[in-house]
Amino acid sequence: MGTLLYFAGALINLGFFVYLLVIVFQTDHWGHGVAIILMPCYGLIYIIMHWDECSTPFWGMLLGTLMHFGGGQMIVGGG
Repeated sequence: MGTLLYFAGALINLGFFVYLLVIVFQTDHWGHGVAIILMPCYGLIYIIMHWDECSTPFWGMLLGTLMHFGGGQMIVGGG
């Protein structure tokens, strides 16, 4: 169960990251998209500055990260 949760969280996180990149490349200068790819902390800054457009990818990536972390903890704990 932990392995399934681990990989499902990783896929959800990846999917919403791609969704964020699509939003950024469609609505802003291409340099912002490249900056998000190269500097992950810029992604959080961009999400805060453009909350109206980017709140859905943020919550999706948060959910994926929590599932990924929880699955990893279950794997280590023997679940």
